[in-house]
Amino acid sequence: TNTVYGGGAVGLSDVYGAALWGLDFSLYAASTGIIKRIHFHQSIGSPYADWYPLSPQMTKAPYYGKLAAVTFMARSETLQVKTLDLGGDKDVNSGYAAYVGDNLKRLALINLLEYDGQGTRGIQNYTVDVAPSSKWTVKRLQGGSAKDKTGITFDGMAYEAETLGKPVKVDGRAHGKVLQADENGKLVVSVADSEAAILVKKC
Repeated sequence: TNTVYGGGAVGLSDVYGAALWGLDFSLYAASTGIIKRIHFHQSIGSPYADWYPLSPQMTKAPYYGKLAAVTFMARSETLQVKTLDLGGDKDVNSGYAAYVGDNLKRLALINLLEYDGQGTRGIQNYTVDVAPSSKWTVKRLQGGSAKDKTGITFDGMAYEAETLGKPVKVDGRAHGKVLQADENGKLVVSVADSEAAILVKKC
């Protein structure tokens, strides 16, 4: 599978918006309880590929969505993924919860409302029910706009060809921030338009 047949489309399959789609698509597939595995086409030179290994070498935008998905679904053999109702328009507010047994371990909150780089970027505040006073590490999938091909980060880190794919902290991008639910188990998370947040339970 991948975004568009025939290698994808320039300006659609190779932009940050495709990273958000890849994350949402992967988690939705897992939530069905039927789809156990996904293979994404990775033809060299195709717009939807995660890397370009020839000159000039580059890490492409879709890679970051898959990195976020892997973070959410780590140790997937013990994980059960369920959809999460975030309220509002379900076409642009996409949520998932990951459980080990009855214990909620991870959350994915995806704001698919397009931000094209023009004007003020909107923000959605999502409230999720979790364990009272529990703490959560927030790892954000971020880009300048849905149409950007570069400048994408996950948890404030870039994984680019010039560093051989090793993570490098990017100034101005959040890394390792921790949020705490209130005593009633309400966790409020702000997610900008064309952005996603993966939350991992600390305690």
